[in-house]
Amino acid sequence: MTGQMFFPEREMTVCFNGTQMATLQSYQVTCTADCEAVCGFGDGAPSGVARGGKRFALTLRRIYPILSGLQDGINLYELQNFTVSITHHRRVVTFSGCEWTSIRESVQPDAPVIEEMTLLAAGRTQRTTA
Repeated sequence: MTGQMFFPEREMTVCFNGTQMATLQSYQVTCTADCEAVCGFGDGAPSGVARGGKRFALTLRRIYPILSGLQDGINLYELQNFTVSITHHRRVVTFSGCEWTSIRESVQPDAPVIEEMTLLAAGRTQRTTA
């Protein structure tokens, strides 16, 4: 079977704890926030909503390791409380306080690929690159 290999190195790169580790095909983010109805003393109906902290669920798809990142000895399965920075379209989006929840890897002789990595993050920042 011959097929066209996808190498997105000019599109999206991902850094773990500041070390460029891979390129990726796509990612998806879901942000949720805790909210609770606020009632005044003696009121039967809520008078407002109090907003709590935000959480980010991040799914990285088709992660192609970059050899230099692998030589730094970073093991994705051992990462805890880490940062993930994704660079694409002249933006850098950084997720902090990350913990991975699942990793699905596909190993072939010519190209190891992490098919999907799902993680939770406590914070998100974004900046534009020159």
